Amino acid sequence: MPTTAIGGRVRATTAHRAGASALRPPFALIARIDSASAGTTGFSITVDGSLVCERDVAGGGARRVDCAVDQKWDPTIAHDVTILGPPTA
Repeated sequence: MPTTAIGGRVRATTAHRAGASALRPPFALIARIDSASAGTTGFSITVDGSLVCERDVAGGGARRVDCAVDQKWDPTIAHDVTILGPPTA
């Protein structure tokens, strides 16, 4: 489900997400980033505050970003996923 960035930050949690408890590293984290920027902008994706990946994303439309989560993962708790980019829409 789409989430609008606030101050360049989008946060989500795995709480109540079907299948999240079945994940075991390494697994793919796939995000769709829709940047209104005219150029290419850097984005970072973290899970529980740890960097998962950094990507440069071209503006002007939605782009798929693929990352790999290979860090410690406790399937019994909720996890915070944050995408940080420029403070634009």
